[in-house]
Amino acid sequence: MNWRVAVLSIVLMLAAQPAINLIADINSKMSLPAFMSDIETWMQQMEEANKQTTEALMATTSIGGVLANVLVIGLLAAMSEELLFRGALQGLFGRRLEYPNYSTPHAAIWVTAILFSLMHLQFYGFIPRMLMGALFGYVLVWTGSLWVPILMHFVNNGSVVIVYAIMHHRGVDMDALETMGTGSTWWLGVISLIVVCTLIYLLKKNKDYGEVYL
Repeated sequence: MNWRVAVLSIVLMLAAQPAINLIADINSKMSLPAFMSDIETWMQQMEEANKQTTEALMATTSIGGVLANVLVIGLLAAMSEELLFRGALQGLFGRRLEYPNYSTPHAAIWVTAILFSLMHLQFYGFIPRMLMGALFGYVLVWTGSLWVPILMHFVNNGSVVIVYAIMHHRGVDMDALETMGTGSTWWLGVISLIVVCTLIYLLKKNKDYGEVYL
């Protein structure tokens, strides 16, 4: 992983939050047909339970607590999930579905991204998490290094932990972060999306197809 790819990856994830919020907001407004109301209720309950668990884990303002969260929620989660999904499953699906017939195993990337999103059991954030998983998959193929999606995943998780800790310390409602880029600030989400697409293009230009390595 060269320094240019690392910088682009970090900036991309830091700039992505309003775009993620905008897509998640659109996702949350989707509803299931009436005959699936029981499933929808279960999905809402799971969403609320996951949200409460996450907030309970991150509700600390001590330096030790924040560092522990950055380590566990940020680094360890990023490494374990990327090793499983992009490192193992994407390669497995690639060999089964299309690799090495195509330089970019699109089907493997998207199947892995769908499973990655389903695993979190947060259905009202399914689409943005699936898109993020697909991005990690493409970046892995473009760069040939699993460290790049690990870095991007870590920056995404770790930055949320740190920002949440700062907001919690100042008594600011976490909803202020989650709604940035939606509602009256939708334009911020659109700008974020344009920036993200531009940085993805630049990342692809820096691609170095080859064997996947750590």
